[in-house]
Amino acid sequence: MKIRTITTGINFSVPGKESIISQSAEFNQKAKNEFDKNNYEVQTIRLAIKLNKPLSARLFPVPGKKAGEMTDFDSPYLIDCRIMDVF
Repeated sequence: MKIRTITTGINFSVPGKESIISQSAEFNQKAKNEFDKNNYEVQTIRLAIKLNKPLSARLFPVPGKKAGEMTDFDSPYLIDCRIMDVF
């Protein structure tokens, strides 16, 4: 089985950033090693920094909705948001 990525989010607005970065990187490497031992292939490990903005954005069509409307996802993995016109 393949795991695409292990990502750890870091809040850069707290003191001791260097320590947090190294601890998070070490955590990710240990997690990857554990998955490797159990025959899972981890493609990447990464750190993500949040600077007073959403951690990530995904672009995909939402059938039946127009720019300016709110989404109504039925998923624990997606957060509802206002649809933006990207064209």
